Amino acid sequence: QLHIQKGVISPAEDNPTVEEGDEIKLPATQASLYRQIAARLNYLAQDRPDIQYATKEVCRGMSEPTGVHWKRMKRLGRYLLNNPRAVMQFEWQSPQVQIHAYSDSDFAGCRETAKSTSGGVIMIGSHLIKSYSSTQKTVALSSAEAELTAVVKCSCETIGITQLAYDWGYELIGNIYTDSSSALAVVKRKGQEN
Repeated sequence: QLHIQKGVISPAEDNPTVEEGDEIKLPATQASLYRQIAARLNYLAQDRPDIQYATKEVCRGMSEPTGVHWKRMKRLGRYLLNNPRAVMQFEWQSPQVQIHAYSDSDFAGCRETAKSTSGGVIMIGSHLIKSYSSTQKTVALSSAEAELTAVVKCSCETIGITQLAYDWGYELIGNIYTDSSSALAVVKRKGQEN
């Protein structure tokens, strides 16, 4: 069973310690329990931005969970002991015509695969419409490439929301924000290079 003693203030560790035996696959019954809990966390994380990254990391181990994945899940469980609920307030605001989307990535954040993570938050005024954390499909060769991949994903998500709003009779303009000057330089290029 999953025994959790005390709560913690963060849902995941940057560099979790790996002890001897942590790389061994979990027994079948424990692996089944792991998958059940991971599926519930995945459902819970849809509207809990604070646990989306940690949940993504837990779900990456669903096919062949090991002791390392179990530790990640326990850490997230300990965080949820201190933070069982999250409340988002959507206060009244005047009609908005713009979407503000914020994009970021961590370059080669995964020690095992060297893959980066794309993260983003999409707002309409002060209202959080969507947030996400996802592992990039390819291995980025530079931080600029990781940031560019994150910006492209954020753009796609924003276009999806503007199209949905258009179907409902609202015209919205999407704005994408990133802290990467190199990714901005790439996306601002126009025409063919000589």
